[in-house]
Amino acid sequence: MLVSLLSLAGLKNDLRGTEEYVDDIRPMLERYCLKCHSTAEQRGELDLERFAGIEDMRRDLNVWKTMIAMLENGQMPPKKNPQPSVAERTRIVEWVRTLLVSEAQANTGDPGRVLLRRLSNAQYDYTIRDLTGVDLQPSVEFPVDGAAGEGFTNAGDALVMSPALVEKYFDAAKKISRHAVLLPDGIRFSLYTTRQEWTEEIVHEIQAFYGHYTERKRREWMYGDIPLSSDHGQAPMEEYIRATIEYRQRLDTTGPRLEELADKNGLSRKYLDILWKVLNGKLGKNSFLLDEVRSRWRSLAPENSNELVAEIQRWQPPLWKFNSVGHFNRWLVPVTPLVTKQSFTIPIKAKMEGEKVIVYLSVGDAGDGNEGDFLVWKRPRFEGNPIPVPGDSP
Repeated sequence: MLVSLLSLAGLKNDLRGTEEYVDDIRPMLERYCLKCHSTAEQRGELDLERFAGIEDMRRDLNVWKTMIAMLENGQMPPKKNPQPSVAERTRIVEWVRTLLVSEAQANTGDPGRVLLRRLSNAQYDYTIRDLTGVDLQPSVEFPVDGAAGEGFTNAGDALVMSPALVEKYFDAAKKISRHAVLLPDGIRFSLYTTRQEWTEEIVHEIQAFYGHYTERKRREWMYGDIPLSSDHGQAPMEEYIRATIEYRQRLDTTGPRLEELADKNGLSRKYLDILWKVLNGKLGKNSFLLDEVRSRWRSLAPENSNELVAEIQRWQPPLWKFNSVGHFNRWLVPVTPLVTKQSFTIPIKAKMEGEKVIVYLSVGDAGDGNEGDFLVWKRPRFEGNPIPVPGDSP
């Protein structure tokens, strides 16, 4: 340590440090190193002969860091060459390390040569993605970033800028601007560049938002699968009916609230609340259809909810239909099921052969009273199965 402190103090004087190097260190280098690492030989691309003094050493300190590491590990000189004594090896290592420490202290706070650098291609792509919210990858036409000597594509020495690359940046900026969508209160960015594609993109987002609560999206969210048949954007009625029955049964006990039940099953809070009020008669009072549904709902268990759903789905086609409106191909609109004429056929089957079957024909009102109503049975008739003739095929 004393030798190191004295040497450090001496190295503050370049003249004295150079004298130590010339008189003490360099002769040992000539004796053990220059045979392989001279200007003429340069094995391993290492030339130690070019370091005539401290000023030369300062220009390339990395060489000396590597050299003392090799000396300390006993890797140099090679075993077949003359070897320095322990004292000589220690002297060289301590002197070089002292030089390195001295230079580090002298240059404290100096970052060295500061490069005028640019973003790498990947950094530029990520920056544009973060700013626009869209992965546009504008550097796809840029030259590939070099890896420099360190093997990293973001090293400052590798990130050069040429006139041709500047033109690429201008072209990339124009490409990015074509993805900007003007809005009343600002701009947004899209993957697409035409007005039609922008419209379709927004429509798709709207459909996906509402589709979260349809049977297809709900099953995908809950179970990871998708039903084979198209759901036309309809709600999973069986799940909603089952949830209302479950909630009805737990009203007198401590159970989840209605909104908690909706969240648990991936259902819409608002729609479940409306359905609950309809089935309890708080909405849609005095309806001949809903009164029958409510009556059956009050007596059902959750596992039998499919029975009520079948009844509801039987009425859905005549009450609702899907029309093409604008860009939506599945737009639900109400229709009236009341008609002035209706044809129907009812099969009549006896439980046992020869049993008497009694048929009653009755009608009711549509929930608005029967004042002024009348009914005409037109062409009522019975049709029997034809009697098979021997020899005829069935």
